[in-house]
Amino acid sequence: MPKTNKNRERKSKKGPDRLEYLSQLKSEFEESRSEGNKLQVLGNLANFAYDPQNYGHLELLEIPKLFIGSCYDGPPIRREFAIGGIANCCGYPPFKTFFLENGVMEAIFSIYLHPESG
Repeated sequence: MPKTNKNRERKSKKGPDRLEYLSQLKSEFEESRSEGNKLQVLGNLANFAYDPQNYGHLELLEIPKLFIGSCYDGPPIRREFAIGGIANCCGYPPFKTFFLENGVMEAIFSIYLHPESG
């Protein structure tokens, strides 16, 4: 994963800070046995990937790596959610480089050329 100094902390008055919340989401994704829960969490992570304020946290937690892994694992809908997360944060140059160096384009082409597999 690329390393940046853009690890911004943002705390709300109620509940965990953003980094803690994203860490909880990642843990829930990794520990869940329910495909429905995995999809919901992956969708939430993809939504967080849209906000540049989250890039440092996503990088620290290796969420882009999770998106790539989800392109190869699970049913087609999970792979589509992973592509959504990738699309939401690929405008950030370190993530773009990371994705390209780790075969994201090939994974995306495979998903859309063979949607029934997985």
